[in-house]
Amino acid sequence: MFLKFPILLATAAALTLDETATYQLVAENEHMSPTEIAELFYAGRWKLAPKQALVDDEYCVSLASDGQPLVPCFNTKKLSFPLGDTLAIELANGSVAALSLLETASETPAVRLVAAHTILPPREDIPHPHVAAPVAEKSFIQKYWMYIVPPLIILMVMSPQ
Repeated sequence: MFLKFPILLATAAALTLDETATYQLVAENEHMSPTEIAELFYAGRWKLAPKQALVDDEYCVSLASDGQPLVPCFNTKKLSFPLGDTLAIELANGSVAALSLLETASETPAVRLVAAHTILPPREDIPHPHVAAPVAEKSFIQKYWMYIVPPLIILMVMSPQ
């Protein structure tokens, strides 16, 4: 039907939400052209305001800005109006990793930010050189006892008593 997952991954990977911009949640299906169903905006926190109620049916939901699609068809689901779903925005390293429209028991739509696995940059600490503790010098006998003892044993065994 409306399966565009490769487009979602490529587009969402580069998407960052600008707090000064307003975004449109758009629904479409094979019977209807794209129609704005809600508006996503930032007012101290991200909010979703319903715009237009459609006939309860299965729709492909996308995100647009100024009429230009940003994330085409990120969710295909049966929508019930008035819209009371939650828009889940998964963030990874400051950009949008995934978008989902989740069904909730609430009567008003909401926005939930989810922090995905954050990949921290590598630490740039200066390595400290490891200094080994000084070792005491061994004597001649401590170093070479294994070469001295066998000839002594052989001499003791072979000597007459």
